[in-house]
Amino acid sequence: MTARPQRNFADTIRRIAAMDDTAVLICGRGALARAWLQRPCMGLAPGRRTSSRPINCATLPEPLLDLELFGYVKGAFPAATAAKAGILESASHGTIVFDEIGWMPRNLQRKLHTAITSKGLRRIGGNENIPIDVRVIATAITPAAKLVEQGNVIEEIYSMFRSGVIEVKDLQGRKEDIIPLGETHPGSKKVAKTDSTRSVLMPNKF
Repeated sequence: MTARPQRNFADTIRRIAAMDDTAVLICGRGALARAWLQRPCMGLAPGRRTSSRPINCATLPEPLLDLELFGYVKGAFPAATAAKAGILESASHGTIVFDEIGWMPRNLQRKLHTAITSKGLRRIGGNENIPIDVRVIATAITPAAKLVEQGNVIEEIYSMFRSGVIEVKDLQGRKEDIIPLGETHPGSKKVAKTDSTRSVLMPNKF
Protein backbone atom coordinates (compact mmCIF):
# COMPACT_ATOMS: atom_id res chain seq x y z
CA MET A 1 0.00 0.00 0.00
CA THR A 2 1.24 3.48 -0.81
CA ALA A 3 0.85 6.48 1.46
CA ARG A 4 -1.38 8.23 -1.06
CA PRO A 5 -4.75 7.15 0.43
CA GLN A 6 -3.82 8.53 3.84
CA ARG A 7 -2.37 11.63 2.17
CA ASN A 8 -5.85 12.21 0.76
CA PHE A 9 -7.21 11.66 4.28
CA ALA A 10 -4.76 14.21 5.69
CA ASP A 11 -5.79 16.68 2.98
CA THR A 12 -9.42 16.15 3.96
CA ILE A 13 -8.62 16.97 7.59
CA ARG A 14 -6.86 20.18 6.59
CA ARG A 15 -9.73 21.19 4.30
CA ILE A 16 -12.40 20.59 6.94
CA ALA A 17 -10.38 22.26 9.71
CA ALA A 18 -9.93 25.39 7.61
CA MET A 19 -13.71 25.83 7.30
CA ASP A 20 -14.19 27.74 10.52
CA ASP A 21 -17.94 27.25 10.92
CA THR A 22 -18.15 23.63 9.75
CA ALA A 23 -19.24 21.15 12.43
CA VAL A 24 -16.89 18.15 12.53
CA LEU A 25 -17.82 14.55 13.29
CA ILE A 26 -14.91 12.17 13.98
CA CYS A 27 -15.91 8.49 13.90
CA GLY A 28 -13.82 5.43 14.62
CA ARG A 29 -13.02 2.77 17.19
CA GLY A 30 -9.73 4.25 18.35
CA ALA A 31 -10.31 6.74 21.19
CA LEU A 32 -6.71 8.01 20.99
CA ALA A 33 -6.98 8.57 17.24
CA ARG A 34 -10.22 10.49 17.69
CA ALA A 35 -8.62 12.63 20.38
CA TRP A 36 -5.54 13.19 18.20
CA LEU A 37 -7.64 14.52 15.33
CA GLN A 38 -9.43 17.08 17.48
CA ARG A 39 -6.23 19.14 17.71
CA PRO A 40 -5.71 19.79 13.98
CA CYS A 41 -9.42 20.52 13.58
CA MET A 42 -8.91 23.39 16.02
CA GLY A 43 -5.27 24.27 15.42
CA LEU A 44 -5.73 24.66 11.65
CA ALA A 45 -8.84 26.81 12.01
CA PRO A 46 -8.59 30.47 10.89
CA GLY A 47 -8.00 31.60 14.49
CA ARG A 48 -11.09 32.34 16.50
CA ARG A 49 -12.04 28.72 17.28
CA THR A 50 -8.84 27.46 18.86
CA SER A 51 -10.10 27.42 22.46
CA SER A 52 -12.13 24.34 23.34
CA ARG A 53 -14.45 22.94 25.98
CA PRO A 54 -14.89 19.14 26.15
CA ILE A 55 -17.99 17.37 27.40
CA ASN A 56 -18.46 13.60 27.63
CA CYS A 57 -22.03 12.72 26.68
CA ALA A 58 -21.65 9.14 27.93
CA THR A 59 -20.92 10.01 31.55
CA LEU A 60 -23.59 12.59 32.40
CA PRO A 61 -27.28 11.83 33.03
CA GLU A 62 -29.75 13.87 30.98
CA PRO A 63 -30.73 16.45 33.69
CA LEU A 64 -27.10 17.21 34.53
CA LEU A 65 -26.07 17.36 30.87
CA ASP A 66 -28.92 19.80 30.23
CA LEU A 67 -27.70 22.06 33.05
CA GLU A 68 -24.08 21.83 31.92
CA LEU A 69 -24.95 22.79 28.35
CA PHE A 70 -27.54 25.51 28.82
CA GLY A 71 -26.94 26.88 32.31
CA TYR A 72 -29.70 28.20 34.53
CA VAL A 73 -31.06 31.32 36.18
CA LYS A 74 -31.24 31.97 39.90
CA GLY A 75 -34.24 30.17 41.37
CA ALA A 76 -34.68 27.77 38.43
CA PHE A 77 -34.66 24.94 41.01
CA PRO A 78 -34.19 24.84 44.79
CA ALA A 79 -30.40 24.54 44.68
CA ALA A 80 -29.99 27.33 42.12
CA THR A 81 -29.01 30.07 44.55
CA ALA A 82 -27.14 31.91 41.81
CA ALA A 83 -27.29 32.03 38.02
CA LYS A 84 -24.77 30.00 36.05
CA ALA A 85 -23.77 30.13 32.39
CA GLY A 86 -23.71 26.81 30.54
CA ILE A 87 -20.92 25.53 28.33
CA LEU A 88 -22.66 26.68 25.14
CA GLU A 89 -22.68 30.22 26.48
CA SER A 90 -19.28 30.33 28.15
CA ALA A 91 -17.56 28.74 25.14
CA SER A 92 -19.00 31.21 22.65
CA HIS A 93 -16.52 32.06 19.87
CA GLY A 94 -14.69 28.83 20.67
CA THR A 95 -15.16 25.11 20.07
CA ILE A 96 -17.13 22.55 22.05
CA VAL A 97 -16.07 18.91 21.78
CA PHE A 98 -18.88 16.42 22.36
CA ASP A 99 -17.30 13.05 23.07
CA GLU A 100 -19.61 10.13 22.22
CA ILE A 101 -22.38 12.29 20.74
CA GLY A 102 -24.50 9.17 20.22
CA TRP A 103 -25.03 8.91 23.98
CA MET A 104 -26.70 12.29 24.19
CA PRO A 105 -30.48 11.88 24.79
CA ARG A 106 -32.54 12.66 21.70
CA ASN A 107 -34.48 15.46 23.42
CA LEU A 108 -31.22 17.22 24.23
CA GLN A 109 -29.98 16.66 20.68
CA ARG A 110 -33.03 18.56 19.39
CA LYS A 111 -32.45 21.33 21.89
CA LEU A 112 -28.77 21.49 20.96
CA HIS A 113 -29.57 21.62 17.24
CA THR A 114 -31.93 24.55 17.80
CA ALA A 115 -29.34 26.45 19.83
CA ILE A 116 -26.52 25.89 17.33
CA THR A 117 -28.52 26.69 14.20
CA SER A 118 -30.33 29.70 15.68
CA LYS A 119 -27.16 30.89 17.45
CA GLY A 120 -29.07 31.53 20.62
CA LEU A 121 -30.36 29.85 23.78
CA ARG A 122 -32.32 30.39 26.96
CA ARG A 123 -30.92 29.32 30.27
CA ILE A 124 -33.07 26.83 32.16
CA GLY A 125 -35.77 28.76 33.97
CA GLY A 126 -35.08 31.95 32.02
CA ASN A 127 -36.76 33.92 29.24
CA GLU A 128 -33.86 35.94 27.88
CA ASN A 129 -32.47 34.83 24.52
CA ILE A 130 -28.67 34.74 24.82
CA PRO A 131 -26.63 34.85 21.60
CA ILE A 132 -23.99 32.15 21.10
CA ASP A 133 -21.48 31.38 18.36
CA VAL A 134 -19.69 28.05 18.73
CA ARG A 135 -18.11 25.47 16.51
CA VAL A 136 -19.00 21.87 17.25
CA ILE A 137 -16.67 18.88 17.11
CA ALA A 138 -18.23 15.54 17.98
CA THR A 139 -16.83 12.02 18.27
CA ALA A 140 -18.44 8.62 18.04
CA ILE A 141 -17.23 5.04 18.06
CA THR A 142 -20.04 4.11 15.65
CA PRO A 143 -19.49 4.62 11.88
CA ALA A 144 -21.13 7.82 10.70
CA ALA A 145 -23.57 6.09 8.35
CA LYS A 146 -24.97 4.00 11.20
CA LEU A 147 -25.48 6.76 13.75
CA VAL A 148 -28.87 7.76 12.37
CA GLU A 149 -29.74 4.25 11.19
CA GLN A 150 -29.30 2.86 14.71
CA GLY A 151 -31.13 5.77 16.33
CA ASN A 152 -28.06 7.14 18.15
CA VAL A 153 -28.21 10.54 16.48
CA ILE A 154 -31.25 12.40 15.15
CA GLU A 155 -31.25 13.42 11.50
CA GLU A 156 -31.16 17.13 12.35
CA ILE A 157 -27.93 16.76 14.32
CA TYR A 158 -26.32 14.55 11.68
CA SER A 159 -27.18 17.10 8.99
CA MET A 160 -24.90 19.63 10.74
CA PHE A 161 -21.92 17.33 10.12
CA ARG A 162 -22.51 16.37 6.48
CA SER A 163 -19.64 18.51 5.22
CA GLY A 164 -17.31 17.61 8.07
CA VAL A 165 -17.36 13.84 8.59
CA ILE A 166 -13.97 12.22 9.27
CA GLU A 167 -13.86 8.42 9.41
CA VAL A 168 -10.80 7.23 11.34
CA LYS A 169 -9.27 4.15 9.76
CA ASP A 170 -7.40 1.50 11.71
CA LEU A 171 -3.64 2.06 11.33
CA GLN A 172 -2.74 -1.42 12.56
CA GLY A 173 -0.33 -2.85 10.01
CA ARG A 174 -0.21 0.41 8.01
CA LYS A 175 2.91 2.11 9.37
CA GLU A 176 3.49 4.02 6.13
CA ASP A 177 0.31 6.01 6.73
CA ILE A 178 1.29 7.35 10.17
CA ILE A 179 3.60 10.15 9.02
CA PRO A 180 1.11 11.77 6.56
CA LEU A 181 -1.54 11.72 9.27
CA GLY A 182 0.88 13.01 11.91
CA GLU A 183 1.79 15.97 9.72
CA THR A 184 -1.76 17.31 10.11
CA HIS A 185 -1.12 17.88 13.81
CA PRO A 186 -0.23 21.49 14.74
CA GLY A 187 3.50 21.87 15.33
CA SER A 188 4.39 18.37 14.14
CA LYS A 189 5.10 19.02 10.47
CA LYS A 190 8.62 20.28 11.07
CA VAL A 191 9.69 17.30 13.15
CA ALA A 192 7.77 14.43 11.56
CA LYS A 193 10.33 14.06 8.77
CA THR A 194 13.37 13.52 10.97
CA ASP A 195 14.77 10.01 11.37
CA SER A 196 14.52 10.13 15.16
CA THR A 197 10.86 11.13 15.07
CA ARG A 198 10.05 8.51 12.46
CA SER A 199 11.59 5.83 14.68
CA VAL A 200 9.23 6.85 17.48
CA LEU A 201 6.11 7.22 15.33
CA MET A 202 6.78 4.06 13.32
CA PRO A 203 8.33 1.41 15.57
CA ASN A 204 8.78 -2.14 14.34
CA LYS A 205 5.44 -3.09 15.81
CA PHE A 206 2.63 -0.52 15.84
